[in-house]
Amino acid sequence: MIAVMDKLAVRKIVLMALGDYWGAARDQRALTAYEQYPDRVVPFIGLNGIDPVTRSDLQYVDGQLASGKFRGMGELLSRHYPFASVTAAGTSLESGDYIIPMDSPGAQDLMCLAAKHNVVLIIHMETTAATVMALERALQKNPATKVIWAHQTPIKTLDGSTAEHARKADPEQIANLMDKYPNLYADIAPGFEKHFVRASDGRLPAN
Repeated sequence: MIAVMDKLAVRKIVLMALGDYWGAARDQRALTAYEQYPDRVVPFIGLNGIDPVTRSDLQYVDGQLASGKFRGMGELLSRHYPFASVTAAGTSLESGDYIIPMDSPGAQDLMCLAAKHNVVLIIHMETTAATVMALERALQKNPATKVIWAHQTPIKTLDGSTAEHARKADPEQIANLMDKYPNLYADIAPGFEKHFVRASDGRLPAN
């Protein structure tokens, strides 16, 4: 991984380990990478796959953040469409259907822990009228929580996981939220929407 970063001139990355489980064993992988390359890796607690958010989950996250080793956590799969695909290398990829509204108790508790420990919470949330309203309610209640809304690309999907739903999200909707809530950020890394990418999507508009 470090060799690829060097080749692409990437100085530092945020690392959230993945796996068929979540918890200490998975997070230790991120810490191990950080301990080997402390100037190149920023370790985050991997929330990918947590559903539902239980009291024991919150106690675990609280303890890990209290250690001071992690600078954030994510992705919380607030709304994630299921998909199945095969990579160019022939590897099968599958992901489930997740619904954890941002104004639900579990998501709110994670936002409170992020504020308590002054770390970042990354969320994966597909853009629908209901999810955006829930996010806005959550941001209103948690002004001290730094939230990064992942995958806010021009090819963002809306109301479904197939090609017919691609490129329909409204960037103005995202911009308006970011204007209203200075604790909300966005990244432009594509999610599974990359399956809908065309060559023309890689070009910046003239204006």
